[in-house]
Amino acid sequence: MKLKRKYQLILGIVLICIPLSFIVINLAVTAIYQLIKPSEPFHESIYYVVMHVLFIISSLTIVAACSLTINSLLHKINRLKETVRELASGDTIPEKLSGNGRDEMDGLIESVNLLIERTAFRELAAEQEKKLQEEYLKKLRHDINTPLTAMQLQLFYLEYERGDLPLKSIHSQIEYIGELTRQIQLESTVSLKSSHILKDPVHINELLHKVVQKWSYLFQLNGIRISIHESSQDELILNSNNAWLHRMFDNVFQNTLRHSDAENLHIVISRSLVEIEDNGKGFQSGREKQGLGLTVIDDIATALGIPYTLSSDFNGTRFTFIFNSQDF
Repeated sequence: MKLKRKYQLILGIVLICIPLSFIVINLAVTAIYQLIKPSEPFHESIYYVVMHVLFIISSLTIVAACSLTINSLLHKINRLKETVRELASGDTIPEKLSGNGRDEMDGLIESVNLLIERTAFRELAAEQEKKLQEEYLKKLRHDINTPLTAMQLQLFYLEYERGDLPLKSIHSQIEYIGELTRQIQLESTVSLKSSHILKDPVHINELLHKVVQKWSYLFQLNGIRISIHESSQDELILNSNNAWLHRMFDNVFQNTLRHSDAENLHIVISRSLVEIEDNGKGFQSGREKQGLGLTVIDDIATALGIPYTLSSDFNGTRFTFIFNSQDF
């Protein structure tokens, strides 16, 4: 029965039962009074009081019987409220609600049950997908590390046979790729901004010299001259993650090489910041859609807690990375 029809029926029953009960009680008490025939008038006798008491009791009984339906509705509403809040919290999947009626509230309960089933299915699918992704990443790391290990063994053999070969840079690149494979799960299975990153002292001056050494050949082929100016006598040491900083600076250099059409790249290392500036054609730094390299730089800087500024115009592009004193 629909809620509207149900409460119309309840209202009709109340409107009929209350006056009907008054009439029945009045007739019954009056009949008893006529049989006994006491000396005092009816309105002064105990029967008159009894009639009113019985009428009040019958009225309260009718109201209590009708309120059971209201209480049932309120109970369903409270159950729905608690279930929806539990579902919205995301901590656990609530149990399905029971409903055996055919009114609008039971229809709403069925809809919430469908939502619970759908949420449980998505949670299970997401968990299975996460496990598959973790397993895939483990296999991928193994597949990458296997040829890297073989390459290192071959390089050691070449160094043993030909000690004059300049293989130190190749060794460092293999170690760098290996470090990235160890970090691959950190970025792929969870959000980089919400994950825990292991931090160790990182020598920024030494790291930037390694990055420059790696990119110098490609920059030379493209006619870009790299210069480094260390304005402070003290070496800049940061408590951070070496692999992620290396990747962040790699993306800055890659952005310059691919998109800047620059002739010079100037790097300034001071006590609390690093500036990397080119004299290329620049770009619109405020545009809504930015390249993958700039996105990677922003993600890593945010995850490592490194504030930075990016300015670009027709005179070139400048990255300024600011290092807080608490990170030293």
